[in-house]
Amino acid sequence: MTSNENIEVVDTAERDDDDRPRTEIAGFEGAIRYEVTGTRECGRRRFKIITRCAWTCMCINIWRGTRWAVMPSGKRRVITRVFN
Repeated sequence: MTSNENIEVVDTAERDDDDRPRTEIAGFEGAIRYEVTGTRECGRRRFKIITRCAWTCMCINIWRGTRWAVMPSGKRRVITRVFN
């Protein structure tokens, strides 16, 4: 079960070094990167995907895992968790 109802992706006017528009998730402004961690469908292999774009993070289809926002202090904050 996932709780995506309260998540809003906001497009900001700031641009990264690679000149692409940067997106942020409301409530997680200032995150330096986003991580998606979890296990594959068979339950044996784990994966970790790191991206700088919030939109990419929210569009990754995960079977069982967590979406994280990494703040400038280095701490990770949970965006959503998915359990199937």
